[in-house]
Amino acid sequence: MRNVAASKKNVLNTAGRTSLHNHNLAIIAKAVITGSLPDPSRAYLAKITGLNRSTLSRLVEQLIAYGIIRELDSKNIGSGRPAVPLAPALHTYASIGVDIMRDSIEASVVDLSGQILAQQYLQTETEEAAKTLVLVGRIISDLHERARNADLIVVDVTAALHGYFDRNGTHLLSSPTLGWTDVDLARSLHIGREKKYMPAISFLNSADAGAYAENYLRNKHGEPLSDFLYVSGGSGIDAALMKNGSFDAGYHGWAGELGHVYVAEGTNVCSCGNTGCLESFAGQNAIMAASGFSQDSPIGNLFAALMRNETRASKAVASAADYLGLALADFVNICDVPTIVLDGLYSKLFEYLKEPLLLKLSKRVLSSKWAKINVLKSISTSNSVAFGAAWKGITKFIDTPSRWKKQIKNKLNYYPITDTPSVTLSE
Repeated sequence: MRNVAASKKNVLNTAGRTSLHNHNLAIIAKAVITGSLPDPSRAYLAKITGLNRSTLSRLVEQLIAYGIIRELDSKNIGSGRPAVPLAPALHTYASIGVDIMRDSIEASVVDLSGQILAQQYLQTETEEAAKTLVLVGRIISDLHERARNADLIVVDVTAALHGYFDRNGTHLLSSPTLGWTDVDLARSLHIGREKKYMPAISFLNSADAGAYAENYLRNKHGEPLSDFLYVSGGSGIDAALMKNGSFDAGYHGWAGELGHVYVAEGTNVCSCGNTGCLESFAGQNAIMAASGFSQDSPIGNLFAALMRNETRASKAVASAADYLGLALADFVNICDVPTIVLDGLYSKLFEYLKEPLLLKLSKRVLSSKWAKINVLKSISTSNSVAFGAAWKGITKFIDTPSRWKKQIKNKLNYYPITDTPSVTLSE
């Protein structure tokens, strides 16, 4: 008679070993791809993971075979055997990120090394959800086809936009910034013939995407932040909170609507339909209006006025800083976050905002007597939301070894042009 209990035990043991093995693979992959130490060696990885050298070496060889990491040229570090640095693999896997804005769409294809392999930018002439999403679908299809033609495996597609999503993350309940309500995002994209080859498209709040980019770039610059509030200013004001190295989007995933925090009585109507919101005092439209410019005026007009020390523009920005400081102080008092990172319009206005914000925070945050609050300028690039959306897909992928595929050896011999030895042609 077959021993069913023993059979189940063997299955569970095998599953446990597989789970532990994949866990170790993911830890090493994340240390190489997202870690703050560039090009770590096997010895360093053994030290931070606690794995013995032989086990770690076997895992590293698997990661190379899967096209997750690659070896660089060896380096002599003191006496002993030369160290072989490890780096993210090139030209194996990629992720597509899209930033859907009120008047434009931006998309990026990003690989495991954080390189942007392709980009698309489109100025839109419509604010209708259906028409905009058809354009988004075309851009995604085009980038996906180009990536496949370049022999890249696209592992994720994520689109970022302002708003509230349902629990499934594919239905937009409301986006005051975009002016959209009750939109089935996935069904509206019309991906077409590329759909059967494409991963399921996921959606993300724009501020969360920007924070993903910020977190990655700060790690790579050796300036990691484990706890911070990311604030992006523009026509809307959004925030994302990182706590202990993980993002906290709240119970429903709706946290971060800083622009709709009440700060004072007012007559200007916010995009959400209320008055008194931070956005109506410190959003881009409010700052432009207070500076004497129309909403359609180029933002460069504001910077030119500030450079000329024009009173109206200077007062507008100072007032925005005051209201923003009130909202941020309340947030810090509630959530005890030590660092605030400013992006978007606020990053461009950083030199005008930093000191007034620090002053307001020191007055309004009770704990400021004992703990310093840092206000930092974002180090992200102008395409941070599209990059961050793509990078979220990369992080999901490297955390799921069951999705990895062994690569053809010839594919692993890809070198960027900067790594390729120069050749001089003889006459």
